[in-house]
Formats: sequence, structure tokens, C-alpha cells
Amino acid sequence: MEKIAVEQGLEEVPVRIEYEYIPSETDFSKPDQVVTPYAKGDICYVNDLGSGWYNENYPYKTFLIDGPDTFKISETKSFKSTFDGTFGASKAGLEAKIGFKLEQDYTVNFTSNTPVASNESVYFELFTTHHKVKYAVDTGPTCNFGHAYKPNGTYIKKTIYKK
Repeated sequence: MEKIAVEQGLEEVPVRIEYEYIPSETDFSKPDQVVTPYAKGDICYVNDLGSGWYNENYPYKTFLIDGPDTFKISETKSFKSTFDGTFGASKAGLEAKIGFKLEQDYTVNFTSNTPVASNESVYFELFTTHHKVKYAVDTGPTCNFGHAYKPNGTYIKKTIYKK
């Protein structure tokens, strides 16, 4: 734990670190990955990278709870899907290939229960997870690559300290 504390720049060494993932949905549509033939402005490559924690340095919420506590958090938040750019392709064509709407709000909801012992403090960091799709658009001599992200869950990092 000392090595982890140094690597993560923590001021003190935690007792343990726990992770919890709560998907907001379970039905991940897979985009059509066969795209041939293609012309300039068409999507020439699509690779579904699945769901993950792609913004590890940016929690959207942090807080500290001192024990004893039976801590429960339940939230519903709205996040927009994002993408790098169309590079001349139509947004509707890109949405059809990646399997979700771009620049649209998606609801992420979760509930988590964490008992906190009387001699412990827990530092919570909440991150939004995303369904990530890599794509490329034919721009003439080459294909330009981009990524699209659809918010789809919550990742919770719990760092436990002795009081």
C-alpha cells in the first residue's frame, strides 16, 4: 500500500482501496463493423472498444465519510455523449455505424452501500464510465481516426484510512 500511496500522490498510506462498478445499462448494441466499399466522407473503420473507465484523472465527485456510518448513495445524473469529429462524414451516418446518438444526454443512475467502521474514514471518488467506439472517416488519401463515448455507468474508488 505504501508504493500505491506514493504512485498516487496520497498524503497518507491507506488501509485498503476498493473499487465498485455499477453499470447504468446492460444492453450494449454492437455497431455494424463491415463497411465496404467506401467513398470520401464515408466511415471506413469501426471498432467497438466496449465499456470502460476512460477518464481516470477526472472524478465528477469526491467526498470523505468518517465512521461509524452505513453510507448509502443513490444518484441519477445526465451526461452527454461526445466524439472527436466527423472529418466530413455525416453525423447521422456516424451514429448509424457506432450504434448510439451523439451529443445527446444519457441518464446514468446508481446506488451503492458502504458500511464504514468506527475506526475508519473512506474517501470516495466517483467517475462516469463510457461505451467507447473507435472509428475512421475516409478523407481522400487516408482515413482520419476518432472516438465516440456514450456515458453508461459509474465507477467508484473507495480509499479506506484508519482514524
